Amino acid sequence: MSHSAPRALSGRADSDIHFVLQVGPYALHGKLLVKVCAAEGVHYVDLTGEPSFVGSMVKQHSAAAHSTRAILVPSCGFDSVPSDLCAYLAVQALKRSGAEGDKPVEVGETVGLMKAVGSASGGTLATLSKHRACPFYKSATTRG
Repeated sequence: MSHSAPRALSGRADSDIHFVLQVGPYALHGKLLVKVCAAEGVHYVDLTGEPSFVGSMVKQHSAAAHSTRAILVPSCGFDSVPSDLCAYLAVQALKRSGAEGDKPVEVGETVGLMKAVGSASGGTLATLSKHRACPFYKSATTRG
């Protein structure tokens, strides 16, 4: 995102602008866009799988997003949506089948598992390159 973006978006909170960021590493390419969207009331969605990016963006921009009514939706991708959706559907099924009256249904930790074939994307490898101690980075970059 260019450094002229804040000027380009400034004062446009009433227009119908939304951003979907699909290119990582988000810690490198997404910070300015999240900041501007939160400040200007512009909705934002991304596909990040970078927990440290998400945590820092929530900490830094939640108050601004709340005050401007911007909706910021990080981690709306393959690595997060299926497990979140399955957990939601499981809770709904539990509520339908076992809830007695107004007694709340309590659900503990949920775990989602999947089997994948293939290799990491360029964006994922770029993110991991900052963390060379990661065993996945070493194996993914040394394959033939």
